[in-house]
Amino acid sequence: MATPFVRVDYPCQGLRANAGILPRYPADLAAWVWHPHRLNETAFLRFTLEVNCEHEEMIEIQVSADQRFQLFLDGQTFAIGPDRSDIAHWSLQTYRGRMSQGHHIFTAVVWWIADSAYGVPNVESFVTPPMAQASFRGGFLFATCGEATGRFNTGTAPWKVEDLTHAVSLAKIPFPSYHDIGPSFEISAAAWNEPGPAIAPVVAREAMILGNPTGVARPGWRCEPSPLPEQERRRFQGGKIREIRAGEGALDSWQDLVSKQTPLTVRPHHHVTVLWDVEDYLCGYPLLQTQGGKGAAISIEWAEALYENPDRSKPIEATTSKGHRDQTLEKQFFGFGDRFLCSDSGRFLFPTFWWRSGRYLQIRVETQKDPLIIEKLSIETTRYPLECESRFETDDTDLERIASLAVNTMRQGTHDLFTDSPYYEQMAYVGDNVTEALVCYVLTKDTRITRRAIELFDWSRSVTGLIAERWPSACYQGSATYAMLWPSMVRNHAFWRDEPDFIRKCLRGIRQLVEELLVYRRADGLLGQLPGWSFVDWVPEWPEGCPPGYKHADSSIIQMHWLLCLQSAAELELHFGDPHLLQRLRGMESVVRQAIIARYYSSEEGLFYDDSERHLSEHANALATLLGLFDVPQTPWPEELVKRPHAKCSVYFSHYLLEAFAKLRSEHFFARMDLWRSFLDYGLHTIPEQPEPTRSDCHAWGAHPLYHFHASIAGIRPASPGFKTVHIRPMAGNLRFLKGSLPHPNGKIHYDLELLQDELRGKIILPENVSGTLEFSDMSYALESGENPIGNQLRILH
Repeated sequence: MATPFVRVDYPCQGLRANAGILPRYPADLAAWVWHPHRLNETAFLRFTLEVNCEHEEMIEIQVSADQRFQLFLDGQTFAIGPDRSDIAHWSLQTYRGRMSQGHHIFTAVVWWIADSAYGVPNVESFVTPPMAQASFRGGFLFATCGEATGRFNTGTAPWKVEDLTHAVSLAKIPFPSYHDIGPSFEISAAAWNEPGPAIAPVVAREAMILGNPTGVARPGWRCEPSPLPEQERRRFQGGKIREIRAGEGALDSWQDLVSKQTPLTVRPHHHVTVLWDVEDYLCGYPLLQTQGGKGAAISIEWAEALYENPDRSKPIEATTSKGHRDQTLEKQFFGFGDRFLCSDSGRFLFPTFWWRSGRYLQIRVETQKDPLIIEKLSIETTRYPLECESRFETDDTDLERIASLAVNTMRQGTHDLFTDSPYYEQMAYVGDNVTEALVCYVLTKDTRITRRAIELFDWSRSVTGLIAERWPSACYQGSATYAMLWPSMVRNHAFWRDEPDFIRKCLRGIRQLVEELLVYRRADGLLGQLPGWSFVDWVPEWPEGCPPGYKHADSSIIQMHWLLCLQSAAELELHFGDPHLLQRLRGMESVVRQAIIARYYSSEEGLFYDDSERHLSEHANALATLLGLFDVPQTPWPEELVKRPHAKCSVYFSHYLLEAFAKLRSEHFFARMDLWRSFLDYGLHTIPEQPEPTRSDCHAWGAHPLYHFHASIAGIRPASPGFKTVHIRPMAGNLRFLKGSLPHPNGKIHYDLELLQDELRGKIILPENVSGTLEFSDMSYALESGENPIGNQLRILH
């Protein structure tokens, strides 16, 4: 019996520029293989390799595929992948395991979905792969890291491939709003049990990288070991069967099926529809095992919530309200999922090809002349192994509940990417990732996913020189506004985590980004018309999320993005880079600063306008605060702004507004928390994209209050790169106590604070080799490593 393989880290080797030219990894010495009759068309394949071990042996393997693979040893799943990336940095995953003496079978189920909409005028009914899925062509790669390449490597070992494409049908998922995670699947048990003949796979002509002395690279995949861990997969069974919505059946029997895996029999010629509430928000693969029931069909559809749609003749729209998420009566299910066709071939465990997400599952069963036994129905949950290593407690229990929502939102939204939404897009966007990375810094010491996010966007420069709005992506999407946020993401990592070598590697990308943006610079130092989508925020009054004046290069908000880009780049050059480049950036920054003030600031009103037509927004004034543009740093612009019509920040951009309120020590900070308090009234388990009516119920760009609880309310922020020093400036409002901890590169920062009017008591514990300052009531106190009692014992700095 083979012991499970475990995923291990494999260090980067050689020069990355030699990828595809010289062999750098064991996988480079294997061949990409595929089915000879399924080239450049949708395919579902099963690769197998039988091996005999004369004695127990430890082996290390590297594996990848285009587009997806599931890998088994002797019937046990141990790997799913590859981690999403682009073709120039295609992910390799490395595993180590002990194989016992005897006969073993490696099996890989691999699939590739062609884009049937390519070049078709009307694409609404055509199947497309997930937008987040880059692809070169169908391929499977398997290599051993040892000397036994002939026994294991694709291209030399006797791998066989079977065609299972006929067993899987694909359908476009219809949705009233943008939804782009690939098709739904229909799987036939009978056809799956009758694969095509096992034949030798075809080897690509340019398969192995043996080294080209003239520097010519192999076309296609240029492989790099993924730094991520294996996704955490756990079995979920439970929840509550809420209703039998059609047909007949006993609620208790269905409840026993999902809770205890007690087999359930559905009689012949029967239709039944069951509503399963998992009582949480989950991402996972449905696990369905049946017996008998020839011709029966089971549909498993997922929804984040049910819809309030009394008039069932009207279609569900993006603006249809969902109401309280716990309520199901008189509400309509609208979702998507997969269909499973049963056979009479005995017990069958259906394969599943991609994870789904949500809270409610609708199970529809249609039997023919034979009874159907559903033996097992559960969910294999999947997510990045994101652990909560922080704690936040206060006397306002609503804030603690919001913190719990934020943690769950991050967990369900983080996979091999920081996704925007697990239900609708599963893509990584720069703006979303900026806030999600900040939440990670107060949540966990694990930097692998934040580094990966930064690195993926760095690689996206290969298309235009600018950072892409989202990456990886089958279709490039450009946004100069989002591109200009990326340097701040790198800057945040430089301060919150101690990884100077990684930051230095990012400087080249930041420098190129600045140079590319200078192409659009006008004589006054501001930017002219920009390429792509000038998205800033989903404000109802703004067309497609673009601020006033964007069409005519007359947007203060876009120019402030440019200034933020320059400031972040300069700060990184100051601590990690070139003093000459720093001087140049400071010069550009000064020019842009003065141009923004001269063009958009009203000294009489103490406000920044969005454009020359004097539109107003929270966005412009929040950014002006953070960028230090006001002539009086503590200008009370929030009080002036509320007197006038203005655009308000959404859930996403409220992060920058909260940052500004924290800098101003404004009571508006706690008032803005009412937006998140309102989510508590809807029975949500995660934070939605926006207030009702919302498209997505799980959108991690709104998890940033968890960051602010530690960084703004407790006031704990790095004062220097690597978090070597800390600055603590509590802003508790009417809260009476703050207690918690957050991860630090050297350990943890603990705080236990009691606030009595203008007096602060308690203690702060700093990790080893960390010092800092505590600022409270216009006084600064020195903090040292270890326990710092708050009181007269602290040394007053001023």
